[in-house]
Amino acid sequence: MVSVTFLAAVLLLNSSSQGLSDLITKDDNSAERGRRQGVGYPEMVCGPLGPNEHFSYNPVASDGVDKWWWQWKCCGGKLQSPIALDRRAARCLTASTPLYTGPPLLLAKLYNTGHDVQVTVVQAVSPVQLRNVGQTDLWSRYTLDNVHIHFGNQYSRGSEHVIDGQAFQAEMHLVHYNDKYGSLEQAMVHRDGLAVIAVTVSTERGDLNTHWADLLLAISTLRGSGESSAVPFQLMPDRLLPVRRDLFYYRGSLTTPSCSETVQFMVMEHPLLISAAMLQMLWSLPSDVPGVPISRNTNIRPLQPDNGRTVNTNFFC
Repeated sequence: MVSVTFLAAVLLLNSSSQGLSDLITKDDNSAERGRRQGVGYPEMVCGPLGPNEHFSYNPVASDGVDKWWWQWKCCGGKLQSPIALDRRAARCLTASTPLYTGPPLLLAKLYNTGHDVQVTVVQAVSPVQLRNVGQTDLWSRYTLDNVHIHFGNQYSRGSEHVIDGQAFQAEMHLVHYNDKYGSLEQAMVHRDGLAVIAVTVSTERGDLNTHWADLLLAISTLRGSGESSAVPFQLMPDRLLPVRRDLFYYRGSLTTPSCSETVQFMVMEHPLLISAAMLQMLWSLPSDVPGVPISRNTNIRPLQPDNGRTVNTNFFC
């Protein structure tokens, strides 16, 4: 067994070249937590990217999606996201249904990051909070930090997660951090730090609620990329979810670098509806490379091995 002292020495030796985003904890306690998950792998924990760290989805770029693990060690972990979800292999009726509490409306800003479309909460007082997360973390409070959308460039694949072998045209993530850590950046280095609700988006079936329509309409008004082009948006996260709250729950990671394996993922079974015209509008959004739309290389991370992880549901399957 590798001693904690030896591990500390290895981390100290590597810290000068790797920085905070490559801080990986693999102590005996995390290994035991991995065994309790039934997978035998400890979580790899990494902090936020530094100001000069950048990533790409371009498959031939040096920082492209298939090479993330070269630069960010967590991206090569065993508990990575997204994964393929299969109800036949899931443990049914063993997950909780999350609940939003607090004010129904938040002040936010909407902008094109150059990688995706993001709605960032700017109202710090009385935040919307998520409770009843997962299986055992029923009393912690998670605060919404941002909402962003992943999409492809063809109808056959635009979602990151796949359900029962079916991909969807897009996927929206609502990203929350555990209140006790104070911020997303501080929370991502703790096992119970993050909770992400993923909602798939389909052109064929799903709910079309008015707030989802409002968000798509606001996105269509964006010009350029970068936070300087942000527009105000009144965000109502509970109304961005499907009417039926059936979900898959599993422990995974951020789907972008640093890929920290500190995420409790809740993937909604039922999608939201999007028109073909609005989907093509997403495809046309510019990236941070002049003249190149985001959809050229998409912003979808390839499916990752589940490595025997347990997937739970809150519905009968």
